[in-house]
Amino acid sequence: ICIFVPDWTSIGGSELTIRDLYENLKAKLEPEGIAIKITNEAQEIYGFSPDLLITQQHATKPCSEIAARLNIPFWTLLHGPGQGVAHPKATLYIYNSMHLMNSDDRLTPGKKMVLQPSNNSKKMLNHEKNSKTNKTQMKLTNKTITFIGSTGYNYLKGSDLVIELARKMSDYKFVYIGPV
Repeated sequence: ICIFVPDWTSIGGSELTIRDLYENLKAKLEPEGIAIKITNEAQEIYGFSPDLLITQQHATKPCSEIAARLNIPFWTLLHGPGQGVAHPKATLYIYNSMHLMNSDDRLTPGKKMVLQPSNNSKKMLNHEKNSKTNKTQMKLTNKTITFIGSTGYNYLKGSDLVIELARKMSDYKFVYIGPV
């Protein structure tokens, strides 16, 4: 498996997601003897000769061309509208939110799924016993929830839902960065 992303060394959220996917796949698949590589150099893909190519957002078009030349399938992670390229070799389009996936009607429903970015839940959640029910429940320990939006397509990622949550969850502070 090869992940091809021209900007995977950046510190942006999309790059964190692709590196997180790489680390998870590597941890699970390499012990099974399945090699995985991440690169930002197209030439390295040909030398690696993968059976599956994975990319994200704006690298989808060049990745689809490489996959076609190698006659292999590819997956693409989508973080915003219009990033996917409908291609016969694309076997999976992976969205980071249900809202974004449902708003994109260009691609085949059977080839779409949601993979939400991971987080460090040990820092965010605390297991506590409810004194009334005596059941263990998870509670947020960090009272600040941060949402980072971006210009242009922010509304398609469901920022209206974040604003609604902030109104309903008055015990928490919300930090919103980006246009509303």
